[in-house]
Amino acid sequence: MSDERVWVVTDATRSLAVAFVRRLLLDEANYVFATVPSLSTDLTAPLRRLQRRYLEKGDDRLQLIHLDTDSHVSIRAAAATIEQLKPGGVDYVINNNGAAARAHP
Repeated sequence: MSDERVWVVTDATRSLAVAFVRRLLLDEANYVFATVPSLSTDLTAPLRRLQRRYLEKGDDRLQLIHLDTDSHVSIRAAAATIEQLKPGGVDYVINNNGAAARAHP
């Protein structure tokens, strides 16, 4: 699809991020990578249900990807997965990860 837009929504387990993902998928030109800190947590249930609903219609525009932003290995792995599935790159990023200063003794 030449008009396709590729989105990455980080930390998509948060309710606002899930709402972004739902809204983005309403436009068939959007392909969404929803990153999650763990694929095996109950927090991914809303996204998994949404993904299943689309897959049942033969629509694979939602991909869940593990991304631990504190791990360089995880970041590289997520980037490699995205590049493999969408070699043309990412058009937009919605970053839901908060920033926190680390306390030093």
